[in-house]
Amino acid sequence: VAIRELAMRCPGLRDVHLQNTHVTDVAAVELAKRCPGLRVLDLGRTQVTDVAIRELAMRCPGLRDVHLQNTHVTDVAAVELAKRCPGLRVLDLGRTQVTDVAIREL
Repeated sequence: VAIRELAMRCPGLRDVHLQNTHVTDVAAVELAKRCPGLRVLDLGRTQVTDVAIRELAMRCPGLRDVHLQNTHVTDVAAVELAKRCPGLRVLDLGRTQVTDVAIREL
């Protein structure tokens, strides 16, 4: 609920750092829907999955720095970000389920 409120009240957010919090896909999708101008997003050590990252990639194509270390993301999320966010400069996928298959597509 707090993330939703934040996103509703601050749709112009550009940098969001929520690492090591209890953020889930529901909250991350709310950010994607309400803050399309996101550039920097740190969701490391949260509960997000490919579902949320796919939405973020579709709705926030200007993402440049994305930190997803220690999350439940897979190759699907990595490939979606690479395809939909052409300005992506930093993608931290440490300790995720991402394989060499996705890394080759980056």
